[in-house]
Amino acid sequence: MEIETTKPTTLIESTYTKIKQDIIENYLLPGTKIIVRELSERYSVSETPIKQALNRLVTEGLVESTPRKGMRVKMVSWSEIDDVMELRLMFDLYFVDEVIEALKDNHELKQQFEENLIEHLKYAQTYTNFAEYQNVYKLDRGFHELYLSCTGNRKAVEVYQRLNSHLYSNYLYERQPRSKVIAGATEHRETFEALCQGDSEKVKENLVIHSKNAKDIIYKTLKESNLI
Repeated sequence: MEIETTKPTTLIESTYTKIKQDIIENYLLPGTKIIVRELSERYSVSETPIKQALNRLVTEGLVESTPRKGMRVKMVSWSEIDDVMELRLMFDLYFVDEVIEALKDNHELKQQFEENLIEHLKYAQTYTNFAEYQNVYKLDRGFHELYLSCTGNRKAVEVYQRLNSHLYSNYLYERQPRSKVIAGATEHRETFEALCQGDSEKVKENLVIHSKNAKDIIYKTLKESNLI
């Protein structure tokens, strides 16, 4: 799986990373109106890359744009997170048998999972900055997208991507112990092994545990950070 370099390669990418980090680290609090001129001065760049970076963050769901009112950092909603995570689990559980069947004797597909799992655990164990931490969740999201892509159901993958179930994982940066990050990667490995063994009940059990653990750490972290 191709991973973005940990060093931003363009001015827009660099600006995007800075704004995102300011949101995650609560310099820009949920509900805060975003003033492009102020960000331009803060990052010493023109307003053009600021606007382009903000549009990307709107697409990702961290920023919301309202006609005639401008842009604000999106408010954090636990009920929304809970609903999204429940939908993700529903998707995962529904397609278990299809994914098991797709993996049978498909060495290329298994290799894609292996590459994802190895990289995910590596970044979980070694990340030292915000950009590297972002790769942890790109790989986390990639595992779930690869899982659904096994079904051949493109619409299911599209719907999953629109759910944006990893959005609030951003807020876990430096707020959760590394052991929890590693545990998430390990849970993916255990699910994959159960898939390869064709043990549908074990897969379902692992998926439920993984979902519960993810929700628990997100809720605990957001609560302790006074974001919900």
